[in-house]
Amino acid sequence: MNDLNQELMELKEKLKGYEDLIKQLSAPIIPSIVPNAFLVPLNGILSVERFHHIQETIVNGIAREKADTVLIDFTGISSLEVEDSMGYQLLNEKINDLVNALNLMGVETLFVGFSPKFAQNLILSNGSNLVNIKAYDKFKTGLQYLLDKKGLEIRKKGE
Repeated sequence: MNDLNQELMELKEKLKGYEDLIKQLSAPIIPSIVPNAFLVPLNGILSVERFHHIQETIVNGIAREKADTVLIDFTGISSLEVEDSMGYQLLNEKINDLVNALNLMGVETLFVGFSPKFAQNLILSNGSNLVNIKAYDKFKTGLQYLLDKKGLEIRKKGE
C-alpha cells in the first residue's frame, strides 16, 4: 500500500508539472525586434479561465519586460472554437477588460489575425466597445505600424 501511495504522489506531481507547462505554453511572451514590445500568439480554445491566465501573463510580462506595447495574435483562434467555448459576447468583454487594464499601465495593445468572420461575429456580439482598439489583418502589418511609430525600419545590410 505504501508503494501505491508513493506512486500516486509521483503521478500527481507529474500531472501538476504538465499543467504548469501547458499554462506557460498557452500564452507565450515573445520579445519583438521592436524595442519594448512583445508578441503573444494565441491558439486553441479560449475559456474564461484561460483568458484570465492570458491576461495575468501579459500584465506580469509587461512589468517584467518593461514593455510599452503588446501585440496579441488571434490567427490561431478559430470562430468555431470561440462559439463552442466562451462565446463572442464574453470574449468581447474580456478583450475590453484586457485593453483597459493595459491602458491603465500606459501600454498600447495591438491585435492581429482576426479573420473577417471572427471580426464580424465579435462586433455583432455587442462589440461597440471594441471600436477604439487597434487591429491589423496580419502580424506583418502590425509590426510595420510599430516600426513606423518608433521611427525604425528594417533594411538589408549594406543599403
